[in-house]
Amino acid sequence: MNREKFTKQVVQKRIDKILDVLDSKAIEYSTDGSAFYNFERAGEVNCESPKKALWGMATKHLVSVIDMVESD
Repeated sequence: MNREKFTKQVVQKRIDKILDVLDSKAIEYSTDGSAFYNFERAGEVNCESPKKALWGMATKHLVSVIDMVESD
């Protein structure tokens, strides 16, 4: 597969899928209209910044991926 075909068939389809997911999740999770609502709220709940809340959520996903990679 050449680079142009890869870009059109693989990369663009992935970008379109990402945009679809982001749109649908924004409706599902951004209850107050803020794109960062969950991070802001989690930060409030845990008395930390939204950035630290984001890192905690990202770490959870990272651990899950590591477990999948390391499992049989």
